Amino acid sequence: MQTADRLGLKGIAEIFVREAGGEWKLVRRVSNILTDDFLSRIMDTQTPSAYGYFAVGDGSGTPSGSNTALFNETFRKAVSNTIKETQSDFYYKWECYITTTEYTGNISEFGLFDAASAGNMMNHIAFASFYKSSTMEVRIDYYLYLTRL
Repeated sequence: MQTADRLGLKGIAEIFVREAGGEWKLVRRVSNILTDDFLSRIMDTQTPSAYGYFAVGDGSGTPSGSNTALFNETFRKAVSNTIKETQSDFYYKWECYITTTEYTGNISEFGLFDAASAGNMMNHIAFASFYKSSTMEVRIDYYLYLTRL
């Protein structure tokens, strides 16, 4: 994982002291804990349903932050269910389900989108390809966590 791929929130206080009219001196730099209430409020500003569609594809490559589409999208559908958990953990969960009759073919990538076609892509995951036959069902649960670093 590259440094640019690691996201998180961290609070730091810098405490300065000086004699009146003198120069500020850095006395301490202290990290702190962000409260569950604050993390819950951040989660409340977002809705997982904003990215209400998922897509799979059979492309290959290395996903990057600048991707706007899957390498080779082959199937897209509305997300089956979204969950926002803020009681004990802070995460969103998207449940994505493909029935036996909806798609047959290789699957090697996955992404969430905000539209039934084209639209904005939230994530891009590539993995070892597997073949989905007409007798198979596929469920992909995608989790997005808000964590303390």
